[in-house]
Amino acid sequence: REEHEAAMAKRTEEHDAVMKKTAEEHGAALSKMTQEHKDEVNDMEANATKVKEEHEAAMTKAAEEHEDALTKMMEEHKAKVTDLEAAAITTREEHEAALAKRTEEHYAVMKKATEEHEDAVSKMTQGHKAEVAGMEATATKIKEEH
Repeated sequence: REEHEAAMAKRTEEHDAVMKKTAEEHGAALSKMTQEHKDEVNDMEANATKVKEEHEAAMTKAAEEHEDALTKMMEEHKAKVTDLEAAAITTREEHEAALAKRTEEHYAVMKKATEEHEDAVSKMTQGHKAEVAGMEATATKIKEEH
């Protein structure tokens, strides 16, 4: 009986030591996994911030370029109007003929400028949609991987 109790005490002590070691290894593994997960989340958040900042910068640049193009078009238009006003037309018939011609030219220029503007806006919109779709796909992928 004493031998049995001694053997049981020894086995209990060995079992407790194994369980303690297993618990420590499990705790260390959990701690490592938790830290790795935190690092991944931090990296994803930093990447998302970078993408957002790049997107905002691109949109700001596009808006500035659009504003510059509109300003240039208005300056050209004003210069043409000034040229029209400065033209010395001596007779009423010459004035009316010149005005009709210049009006047609003006409408043609404005039509072309409008078409070019609409084309540019369409291209910018498509490019923006493609960028947003790419960012959404990346975000979905990251979310799914997470």
